[in-house]
Amino acid sequence: MDTETRNWSMLAHFSAVLAQFFLPSFGFVGPLAVMLLRQNDAVTQYHAKQALFFQIAMGVTAWLIVAVASALSCFLIGVVLYPFALIPWIAGWALPVYAGIKVNNGEAYTYPMVGGFVDPPKRIG
Repeated sequence: MDTETRNWSMLAHFSAVLAQFFLPSFGFVGPLAVMLLRQNDAVTQYHAKQALFFQIAMGVTAWLIVAVASALSCFLIGVVLYPFALIPWIAGWALPVYAGIKVNNGEAYTYPMVGGFVDPPKRIG
């Protein structure tokens, strides 16, 4: 993988964390921007799509946990469920950083849960 592809692929992962820093629950904006900017690069597209799907999955999971906790808060069990919404939020920060480091080292990385939704290009480096 050439340096430019590696840098853009790494940016696809790191941009999710940067987007979440400024707009919580909108971590998908960074990878979406990279995906739209680098449409001719299959490897960068692969990493951007993975980061995009992962951020969408983490955002939906966190919001679902909060919705269920809110609905159950009248029974007091909902109050106990609120901290579980932090798990996908923390994963949405930590795993893209790990993925960006792996990609920068030239290694392939597949996100858990959503990695199978994106077909890898013929050659990933």
